[in-house]
Amino acid sequence: MKFEDIQLPAFQRKMPERDLSICVIIPVKNEALHLKSTLESLFTQLHENGNRIDHRSYEVLLLINNSNDGSLQIASDFKFNNPSFRLIICDLELPPPLANIGTVRRLLMNEASRRFNILNKQRGIIASIDGDTVADSQWLYYIEQEINAGNDAVGGLITIRGKAGSAYRAYLLDLQYRNLLTEVEQILFPQIHDPLPRHFHFFGANMAVTSEYYHKSGGIPAVDSLEDMAFHAALLRCDARIRRSPRVKVITSARFDGRVAVGFSEQLKKWSQEHSECVPQIVESSELYIYSCFMKSQLYAVWSGKEFDSKSAFMVDLAKSLAVSARWLETLLGSHEFFGAVWEAAWQASKIRQQYQTTYEPIERAIRKLRKFTRNPVTNAFQTNLTGIYQRENVSNA
Repeated sequence: MKFEDIQLPAFQRKMPERDLSICVIIPVKNEALHLKSTLESLFTQLHENGNRIDHRSYEVLLLINNSNDGSLQIASDFKFNNPSFRLIICDLELPPPLANIGTVRRLLMNEASRRFNILNKQRGIIASIDGDTVADSQWLYYIEQEINAGNDAVGGLITIRGKAGSAYRAYLLDLQYRNLLTEVEQILFPQIHDPLPRHFHFFGANMAVTSEYYHKSGGIPAVDSLEDMAFHAALLRCDARIRRSPRVKVITSARFDGRVAVGFSEQLKKWSQEHSECVPQIVESSELYIYSCFMKSQLYAVWSGKEFDSKSAFMVDLAKSLAVSARWLETLLGSHEFFGAVWEAAWQASKIRQQYQTTYEPIERAIRKLRKFTRNPVTNAFQTNLTGIYQRENVSNA
């Protein structure tokens, strides 16, 4: 069986209603422990004033795959007991090559996009949540607010239920580190549509996109796992306005027995094992990240000016800083409609990135340096000579 051969008759039989504005998708595999809480959180969604959101304005597509724990019965009972709730359930058994989260989320979001195409609603909202995740009472309201503000996609804030045992400290350090990265990006490459306060999350347990940009980005890529990260990259390539909103909130489980080979549960398990083995928590070089944000802002200045002369002093310096050919850079700038695609290709080709991408440092050190930079973001030597900062900081390869 190929992906294109998969049929979802339960979804196809139920036509979308004309007043549909948000289509929520939930991939489910053996979620009997959490699924009812997820559905209850979606059933009781509220406006800002505390009034219930009309069930006629949104629907929930639930795709249960390869499950044997009663998830289908739980969902069916919930649907029966709440007839006003537009819950559409599809249950199927996928063959091993296709039985993965990448396939399931792709099927769901493709179907949501198809339904909005039927209604001719380009700004219809496709919202994704997981079967072990509880939405905030105003989750849908704030997603819609962010989209109505002119954004094309929303990454919501994800917190965990409980303290994740021995992995909790590593989880908190990782939060600090990644939130500081977003502050650095806002300093060096500010986004008008995504101001502080914001976060770094854009994951399947809490994300949304308009039908228009789901189509424009090419949709969920054909990958087995980390499909949300691959989708985020696709959105960046087409210059989607992505808002990482702290108001769009969910709580997810802190389980170690995940449903995917690569994902948050596996990361928690890895942190727990490293803690028990006294393995230090390391991250990619903070200097390289800061350098990349600075280079991104410089490249954007050229791209937005639409003057791509490889012989100009600025272009020569920029190409030198990226360690690429000025002629190649000129060709690249003129060959893409979207800046995101230009930046991805330029940074991928950069010999600076290739040289230092395997340079790591303890996360505590990275946090200190990032915090110092955000407090005093002056131009440092590494922005024109990355090698120098490594010599001074004595950062070693892990």
